Amino acid sequence: TYRVFNTTGIIETRNNIIKINNLYAKEYFKLANDFLNITLNSKDQCKIEAVLSSVEILNINKVCETDKIIREKYGLSNEIDIISYINKKENDDFKNFILREFKKEKVINILNLIKVRNDSEVFKLVTDQTTVPAIFEYILGIAWLYISEFKIDLLSSLNLTLDSSYYPLSYAAGGDGDIIINYEEPKKHKLMLEVTLMDRNTQKRGELEPVIRHSVNLGIESDENVYSIFVANELDNNVINIFRACNLLNLESSKNKGEYIKGAKIVALKIDEVIKLLEKDIHYKHIFENIENEFINDNIQRINSQWREKFVKNILILEKIANA
Repeated sequence: TYRVFNTTGIIETRNNIIKINNLYAKEYFKLANDFLNITLNSKDQCKIEAVLSSVEILNINKVCETDKIIREKYGLSNEIDIISYINKKENDDFKNFILREFKKEKVINILNLIKVRNDSEVFKLVTDQTTVPAIFEYILGIAWLYISEFKIDLLSSLNLTLDSSYYPLSYAAGGDGDIIINYEEPKKHKLMLEVTLMDRNTQKRGELEPVIRHSVNLGIESDENVYSIFVANELDNNVINIFRACNLLNLESSKNKGEYIKGAKIVALKIDEVIKLLEKDIHYKHIFENIENEFINDNIQRINSQWREKFVKNILILEKIANA
């Protein structure tokens, strides 16, 4: 029962304590407590709709009163959108949760455990309510939050469902990339992180087409530039070279036939290299500069296995950061 309640994102059940987690829901149910207090004979079996209609449950007056209470409680003027305020507060709460539960050293430790597939320890350190691939996606997102100096909205960027305590549960529905981050600086752009634990041979069958498709679709749908980083434990040279060559091709949307983009910008990193970025305290501004430079003057003759070695070497050189 605890697990079912947790999946709603509204009810939190930890350490045998049950509480309403969502800020708006807390205030609404406080107000509607007496209204929703229903007494039934223990022998009676009925659906909630037989007692209260959906109109009564979602009483518009209660919603308006809830809005008023929240505005008064948090000092919000009528010009401030309540939902935007709640989203920002939840994002801040999520960041505080990460700082408390997933310090950078712990994130590095978990990535090392994922790398060697010590699944039992990974479950102990994160959660046993989902799979290791989902945890990898979640932890990589947290790693990228550190790399981005906590300047991104990770909560909105993750394509995962989280429980009410912000632990991962499952992949969200839809055919989008794993993590899609909106950056305002150093330049306005989108970054898509695609993660996998597939080995080299399986990557050809399982990741090549989806990563390209997601990158192309996002690029066509976005007004700003889109970049993608493919992250895996090991990388197949043919796969990464095909990814790199995508910037030289006109590629068609899988959602809207007839719509094309002039190339998709995709690079690749190993888990080991992400760990080094964290250990060396290398930030996204430096990484982004090298991603941009990689695609400034494309030349099809230089797309071979050495392009990635040069790219990784550049982002891991601390001297370049000091002179930035």
